Amino acid sequence: MKKEETLLRAIGSIDEKMIQDAAAPKKMIRDAAAPKKPRRTGPLVKWCAAAACLCILLGASIAGKLWTPTYTDETPKQSEGLFSDAQDSTKNAGTTEDTGIMEDAGTTEDAGITENAGTTEDAAHSYVDIEQLLPKGDVISDQALIFTMVPINGRIAEYHRIFKEVDSDGASRLPKSLGVPLEGDKNYYRLLGHEEMQYLILREEDGYSLWKFSHFLVWDQEEFAAVKEGLADGTSAWSDFSWFSLDMDFSPYSYDMILRDIYGVTSGEAIESILVEPANMDNTDAGKKLQEEIGTRTITEKSQIAAIYQAISALTCLGSDNWESIGLNVGDNLPEQVRCGRYLTISLKNGGIIDSLKYTGISGQFYEYSGIAYKPLAEDTAREIEALLGIQGQDAAFQR
Repeated sequence: MKKEETLLRAIGSIDEKMIQDAAAPKKMIRDAAAPKKPRRTGPLVKWCAAAACLCILLGASIAGKLWTPTYTDETPKQSEGLFSDAQDSTKNAGTTEDTGIMEDAGTTEDAGITENAGTTEDAAHSYVDIEQLLPKGDVISDQALIFTMVPINGRIAEYHRIFKEVDSDGASRLPKSLGVPLEGDKNYYRLLGHEEMQYLILREEDGYSLWKFSHFLVWDQEEFAAVKEGLADGTSAWSDFSWFSLDMDFSPYSYDMILRDIYGVTSGEAIESILVEPANMDNTDAGKKLQEEIGTRTITEKSQIAAIYQAISALTCLGSDNWESIGLNVGDNLPEQVRCGRYLTISLKNGGIIDSLKYTGISGQFYEYSGIAYKPLAEDTAREIEALLGIQGQDAAFQR
């Protein structure tokens, strides 16, 4: 994510057009691969004061970085609080064909939501509802984008911080919501009663913080070489991560891996519904009117959900900072981008929400914020998806 985009994200509720306008036209090497070694103070941070964030709208940009989490193997004791009994909120058993939701160590046949053993005996019978942890309404807990890197199954995942709690009076919610420690970094925990990893809790020196998955890192040869050189001369901040290795996988990856490892989804049966909304990069009165005319739709038909699942599970992610390949260039026809663009909110039967995927018929591909791009769909698949999303034939650019 570019500095300018980071600052816009820090303001909150910024439409995509503003982010595109602020994005530099030239692709930059990720800050994480930069050869300078910053001081160690905490998770990776891109920050600025609220007033400085506003300056980006006037053409200014300010950003900085702080580094890395501390490590501890101590697991805080679980306690009562935000949890429901596992038998009320989850069903046991392994992955089932009926639900398509990955599950752990259960006892019933009609499996439902993932349950794990937790870190104590009590944790095995408790389940925390993520909705009870997330900020309510329009509350913005972090005034800047703060991100960290987490090792998952031989890859590096970028997570964004939602909020941090300082447990000064024992009223903190997060330490009471700790589940199983993350393999490879015992300072991160799954949520209590959850096997999926969309959200993680980080134990820090002065409190606890909640983090949400963004994407896995994908490096090209230039980025890989920059990190390798920095490690060799001692200037790379990656040396601060005990788990980091150049043998980790930085190649493009399938969205099926995201569905399986991050969301615990293995089939379209795990999806309850898909809300489809028009793209919002045109914030003019005409643009807003066009968005109202397009309207929203909710997909609940099993066959349609299965078709969308099949398409997205076959996607290949090319990494972040790929706005140019997506085809949504600054200054291009914004009404066309709105007509051809759709934002998806996928509701899972286990209560989870996937709200990051977007689609544009201009290039026939899915993408996400941060310029996370996926390979364009095949022609016939693009036609099918665009029909399901309500993108008319005359709006989509089929001669791609």
